[in-house]
Amino acid sequence: MKVVQKKMLALLLVFSLVLAVAPVVAVGAVSEDKDSYEVRYAYTMNTYDSAEKMQTFTAWYQNETGEYFYPEYFAGFQMLEDGKLAFLVTDDSDTVKNTVKSIVGEDVSFIKVEHSFNELYRAEEKLWESDFAKANTSLKTSLNLQENVVDVFMDEEELEQAVISYSESSLFHVQSMLEWETKRKEDPKGIQPLTEEELHPIALETEERAVTTVYPGVKTSFLGYDKETNTYNDYNGTTGFCALDGNGNRIIVTHGHKIVKDKDFSVLISGAYKVVGKSTDVYYENPNTMKDFAIIHLNSGIKISNKINNSGLRITGNVSSDYALESYNGTIGYGYGANKGERQGTLSTIRDVVQTVLYLKNSTLYQGDSGCPIYFKVQKDSSSLHTATLVGIFKGIDGNSGEKWGCTLQTIKDTYDLYVFQNNVDY
Repeated sequence: MKVVQKKMLALLLVFSLVLAVAPVVAVGAVSEDKDSYEVRYAYTMNTYDSAEKMQTFTAWYQNETGEYFYPEYFAGFQMLEDGKLAFLVTDDSDTVKNTVKSIVGEDVSFIKVEHSFNELYRAEEKLWESDFAKANTSLKTSLNLQENVVDVFMDEEELEQAVISYSESSLFHVQSMLEWETKRKEDPKGIQPLTEEELHPIALETEERAVTTVYPGVKTSFLGYDKETNTYNDYNGTTGFCALDGNGNRIIVTHGHKIVKDKDFSVLISGAYKVVGKSTDVYYENPNTMKDFAIIHLNSGIKISNKINNSGLRITGNVSSDYALESYNGTIGYGYGANKGERQGTLSTIRDVVQTVLYLKNSTLYQGDSGCPIYFKVQKDSSSLHTATLVGIFKGIDGNSGEKWGCTLQTIKDTYDLYVFQNNVDY
């Protein structure tokens, strides 16, 4: 086995269990009434069990430095139509099945595929190291574990060369960007999980927030600069997440566009805007670059929290590896914006030569939600609410596709030294 993954949290892999969008196999009969409470409840409970199994399996292959050593038979996970877990494997022998079950327990199934996770990753890395990648500026790639290929995307004018070079290999699926855009807008909708309110109608936290505490997912106000009109105006956005900088100072991370450095920054607290700090660091280059965030250093006496607004969720984990995000496209994620609260979408990443683009596809995040946290949910135990695992912040709307996109946590942490605040006690 070979190290194929850099440091990342084990919780990342729960990511791919919190609801795949395109199931390929149904285990048992699923009611035609996929919107009924009973079907959705059974599906939700199955996904919790699947998430626990997947986390157990990945933790088994993680060393003390946070690296993962996946076995060569392992090709990923598949969420089945009823929410149960299937292992994608290149070897479906009894030896492999018994090995997996000895780690995660029974009630899992297996789907045999041609290529392992390691093989796909090595193929993608080799492609990016080739002369072909250097010569074709429109190249983008993404690991597609559900279809067991490396997706290769090219603009129409460069597509022919890619087809000639890579279409014969079963490792690659070569397609135009237009074909990909069309396909991802046709994602089928399966059974939808129960919301927090449906699953725990009374259990949501109702504690009154201290007026001196800043929370993720809250409306902001600031004096911003519009480059197109060369004017200063008042703008709104959403707090992304609370953190500590490298010196232990309390900070907020939010979007970077239009924010002006060294200006007062206000947050909506108890129905009124309160100046909580200043914008000390702003990173924003152009609309097509994913580096879009700002650091707000808080004034003395302002506390930070890991609780996402009034949702009952707390940020108790984070995924800072773009590589890891790329491996788990097609799962359900969330953004908590200031406009209408939590919005659901499908997490998707695309890598090009300089950056990883994070999408929350088909979500209804909108203007004013910029900067809000993007996360997936993890069930702590059988009786408790979910917690949130942070993957990045909302950037805005892709001008080409109309999809919602964001800035990954790795992009932020590679640029600015910080620690995501994950303590349940406000600080």
